[in-house]
Amino acid sequence: MTAPYMLMDRGDVMNRKRMHQRDSGEMTGTCRMLLPGFLLCLMLAAFFSGDGTAAPAKKKTPADRPGKAVYREWTVTWGGGSARVLNAKMGQTLILFRKYSTEGMKDKAGFWTSADYRLLSVVGPFVSFREDWSAVIGGRTSKGTRYVTVDIRQGRDVSLTALYDEKTLLKALLKNRVVATELGKRKVNSLKELFRSPRRSCGPFLNSIILSSFAFHHVKRNSVGVRLCVIEGCEVMRGASRQLDITLPLPKLYKTDFKNAVKGRMLMGDLYAESR
Repeated sequence: MTAPYMLMDRGDVMNRKRMHQRDSGEMTGTCRMLLPGFLLCLMLAAFFSGDGTAAPAKKKTPADRPGKAVYREWTVTWGGGSARVLNAKMGQTLILFRKYSTEGMKDKAGFWTSADYRLLSVVGPFVSFREDWSAVIGGRTSKGTRYVTVDIRQGRDVSLTALYDEKTLLKALLKNRVVATELGKRKVNSLKELFRSPRRSCGPFLNSIILSSFAFHHVKRNSVGVRLCVIEGCEVMRGASRQLDITLPLPKLYKTDFKNAVKGRMLMGDLYAESR
């Protein structure tokens, strides 16, 4: 289930709700993996009230510079740790992300949160970005990373299952070296079997969530390289994540959009230098 992002009508906030995806009761991202539910609620509430500084700065990439991309009546603009979409026909603006920190408003327990964002790719109606969040309470820090892809036509998160059938996705995942190592000699015939397979004690979390944590990295002939953000599974690597690379065929419906993204250097390999 997906949810709308912050919607503004010519500068006036109409909707200040932002919910994360749920998938059959599973924890939907690093945030849910590491924080109890009530802390997550506080963190999301802080998102809409905090105007402080962002998380520690990272190495600059092309995506850190202000820019814009146009898709039909939608114009995506980004810069300064935020991104938004303007629908010229409807006169509405959708806030995709905005960096924040509540360190200056921490409570007696020392609880505060922050998040930083980076654009990853823009392909037609699909805008992908990276979210790095952290939460501090009682001197203890939790942190995590995830990728989000939004269909700007609907203002909702999208999964690779909306673009590809199960057979295509399973075939691509099984070709990945990390996935193959996790499976060993076990054979799987469906995504459900893959995601339910036992993992190594310190292996990555391979579940359905990873299909919603992706960005388009590069195009080669009629294929697109996709990067998945996967959470590490062991306590010693708490909060860490890794990229899994898979190769998928270009979706027929969006081939022109991928061609334009290559021409405009709007893919992850161009925008996010650290991913090269």
